[in-house]
Formats: sequence, structure tokens, C-alpha cells
Amino acid sequence: IYGELTYHVSDTFRLTGGFRWFDNETVNDTILGFPLPPGSTSPAAPQSTDKDDDILVKINASWDLSDSSMVYATYSEGYRHGGAQAVPSLDNGDPFGEPNAEGIRTFKSDSVKNLELGIKGGSDRLRYTASAFHVDWDDPQLNTTSAFYGFYLAANGDAASTQGIELEAEGYASETLHFRVGYTYVNAELDKDFLSPQTGALVAPKGSELPGAPSHTLSFSLDNRWEVNANMDLVAGFNAYYQDESENFIEQDDQFSETFDSFLLMGANASLVTKNWSATLYAKNLSDEAAPTGAFPTSYWSYDTGNFEYWYGNGNRQFIVQPRTIGLKFGYRF
Repeated sequence: IYGELTYHVSDTFRLTGGFRWFDNETVNDTILGFPLPPGSTSPAAPQSTDKDDDILVKINASWDLSDSSMVYATYSEGYRHGGAQAVPSLDNGDPFGEPNAEGIRTFKSDSVKNLELGIKGGSDRLRYTASAFHVDWDDPQLNTTSAFYGFYLAANGDAASTQGIELEAEGYASETLHFRVGYTYVNAELDKDFLSPQTGALVAPKGSELPGAPSHTLSFSLDNRWEVNANMDLVAGFNAYYQDESENFIEQDDQFSETFDSFLLMGANASLVTKNWSATLYAKNLSDEAAPTGAFPTSYWSYDTGNFEYWYGNGNRQFIVQPRTIGLKFGYRF
């Protein structure tokens, strides 16, 4: 159920409030899938039922400083449901079972509270936005591994937070030269120690950087339009994206831990445009960067280095961007 209401306090001040009510029930009943010796069986994992219901709130207030600028404040809440994972249990007699598998068989929901303050405005030649945000994350769902055999799984931490700033400007440096630039700074870290729900041991200490959260990102694009003749224009552009180094895993001593270097992606395009048709020559990732943002840097899914190594094949891989690509695209507007 979702509802929203906007109230105009005055000609320049607006207040918007909304809510979302959810009632979520998840039933988890899985068959464990670890490779078994001939003649062995794996019992069904015990069933678990998780139920969540709550009201999520969103409130926004905005004030017009002038006809072309405004300040705003937004408070919002978010939610993500929990889930289950198939972990062999030593107590159930599973081969290669984990002790206290019950503690990691499920993970619960997590939620966030977000506060954002900003200003936006512009003129005929320039539009801009600047904002600062802070996000409190309760029971964050974090990737980790089981304590004994190193099964990949999700577990709940205690608390984390993300804060930063976002800046963006778009406009025209001349009648035909258009630009857009954006910058984001993010500080994302654990606010409390992340302890293993299986053993209670320390997985990552307070202050650890959250994975997949580079501190600095910068984007830029520039394009210009030239008149070829009365019926045709040439539009050429350049774009770039920079990302600071980031972490792959919350636990620095784990086999999945890896620090990704910063990278710069660049692209260019040129288009002939008429009223009805267009032809575009484009190039993406000009410097052919790999730009990894995630990885499974080990060659197998558990710590086992004996008889069952490579049972599932080599799992070593990185999540990379599309390699250098040059193409030609045609379009027609009916």
C-alpha cells in the first residue's frame, strides 16, 4: 500500500509526505547441493519462515529561493527482505558439513534511513545541482564465507553508514557547445564490528570500507553541433568516466579480498542528423580498459585443495566492462 500527499504551505514552500506499507513473508526450504560421494544423500534443510511488516516513510520539503533556484530536504526509508542459503550441516551428518550451520542458513532483512539536503537551479545557459547525504544502514546484508569450508554466503552485520556529496552541472559554453559534468564523493564504512553469526569471531572491524563503494567518481561529456547544410547537422561528442579504487570484499584477510585500481573510461561519437534520419559513428572504451568492479579471485568455491578441487570447474573471474568497441548506427524517424 502506497500513499503520497503534497501541501503548498506558501507560494515558495512545499511539503510532501508519503508512506509505503509492506507485509512480506518468506518461506525457505532448500535441498543442499554439495557434491556427495556415491551412495550418500543430503537431507532437506530445515524449513524457516521469515515475516516482516512495517511502514516506510518519505518526507520532502522544498523552498523556492527565486524563480530559478530552490533548496530541499528529503528523509526516506528503505527495506530489503532476507533470504536463505544452502549450507551443509555437520549436525545433520552432511559430508563436509559446517558446524553451527543453523547460524548461517538464513539472513534477515536490512533497512536504511536516508537524509539528503540540496540546492538546485539554473538559467537559460546553465543548470546545477548540489547535495549532501547521509544513510544509516541497520543489519546490513554483507557477503562473507563460512568459517570451516569457506562457502560463499550473505550474513547480517550490525550497522554501517554512507555519507557524501553529489555535484552536477549542465549547460552551454556557447550557442552550440554543450557540456555536462558530475562528481560524487562517498565515505561508506562499517559503524560497528562485523561478527560471524556462525562463530561470533570478528570478520571485519569497525571502520572497514564497504565493498563496491569508490570514494571518488567523476563523469564528463562534451558535444558540439555544426550546420552542414540547410537540412543536415554534424554532432560530435566526447565522454569520460573516472572511478577511484574500490574493495571487492568486506573481509580483508579473506580469499575473495581484492583492491581494484582506479580507472578511466573514454568514448567518442559523431553523427550526421537530418529531420528524419541519422547516422552515428561511435567508439566506446577507447583505451580498452578492463575496469573490474567485482571478482571471484580464487579458482574454486571453498578452501578445499584436495580431492574436490575444481569439482564445479574454475570459478576465477572478474566483472569487467565492455572492451573497446567501434560501431556504426543508423536511425530513421517515421
